[in-house]
Amino acid sequence: MKKLLLLFIVNAIIGFVYSQNIQLLSGEEDITNQEITVEGDVEESVFQKSVMTKNIGTETISLKVKKEELEVVNGSENYFCWLSCYSSNIDTSLYAITLEPGAITGADGFSGDYKSNGNLGTTKIKYTFFNEENEDENVTLIINYSAVLVGIELIKINEISKIYPNPANNSINLNYNLKENSSANIVIFNILGNEIKKFYLDNFKNKISIDVSDLKNGVYFYSITIDNKIKETKKLIIKHF
Repeated sequence: MKKLLLLFIVNAIIGFVYSQNIQLLSGEEDITNQEITVEGDVEESVFQKSVMTKNIGTETISLKVKKEELEVVNGSENYFCWLSCYSSNIDTSLYAITLEPGAITGADGFSGDYKSNGNLGTTKIKYTFFNEENEDENVTLIINYSAVLVGIELIKINEISKIYPNPANNSINLNYNLKENSSANIVIFNILGNEIKKFYLDNFKNKISIDVSDLKNGVYFYSITIDNKIKETKKLIIKHF
């Protein structure tokens, strides 16, 4: 029993010593054996995390990377680059990067790439960086790729639709979207230019229905005024069935 325990301790120490030869960096931050989150807009085509790898040991090492999908959002894709970029179905890099003592990977180093394809949620991937000559010499990094909705401030503007139906029978409708501090009205007048009906638009609503059943068949006009400026004047035909 004591021998087994001693063997376990020795192996643990050896593994720890080996792992100390490899360091993972995000900028100047040491993220070796850490779990991090990369958040991106679900509407983005791809978002990624780049990581630098440094040999802090005294011997040259040749590093490969393998990935393990811990949690995956349905419909999403993930892949990584290490000297070359691999398709999503490749779990282990085909090529190794050789690092001299003190050397650090450059532009051909690691990047984890994620495509949400419009699917909200978090995908968790574990990456293991290992010496191809001794896989016990390794470090890990877990990345949570979180696809979220990025809030977009909606700016309310004055928008007015055309009156419908036109020709009209008993009623007409108008859709609109007004700023809170705007004022608007619609005026119906006959072919001689005489005002027949006038209605004010409520800023807190977005539709008005107007009864025209009392108007005779014929051609009329309507004008829409916003903030004391005429936006448009159009023809309105009344045709009772």
